Amino acid sequence: MRVLFLLPLWVSFCFGCSPTWQENRDSHEPSDVTSNPFTLRYLAETLRDDAKFDATLQAILLERPMLSEGHSSVESYIEDSLFSLGWSIEIDAFVDSTPWGDVEFRNIMAHLNPESPRRLVLGMRVQN
Repeated sequence: MRVLFLLPLWVSFCFGCSPTWQENRDSHEPSDVTSNPFTLRYLAETLRDDAKFDATLQAILLERPMLSEGHSSVESYIEDSLFSLGWSIEIDAFVDSTPWGDVEFRNIMAHLNPESPRRLVLGMRVQN
């Protein structure tokens, strides 16, 4: 009997124990990675991938005038790369008039963890 009586009290008391993400955001203290040489070395060594960097540059450093094959290729590369890393991709396409007639423009929006109340969103447009 006592356990059943105390359980609702414990649940109601601990339900408000953990801070919300807004409270965490408001009290966040950034860390200084430059003060620790081991952290800098770790980041530099683990994030460095020269082969991947070169492959990425080769895929995006193309001549890419609007409506060209190069333009479509770079857009596809960016979308596929972000999707393969777990980003949710959304395309905002619209038509606008240009000196060359009506042209479809596309904005790429990538969301990391779109269901989270706090998320990272990247927005980009591939231009020539």
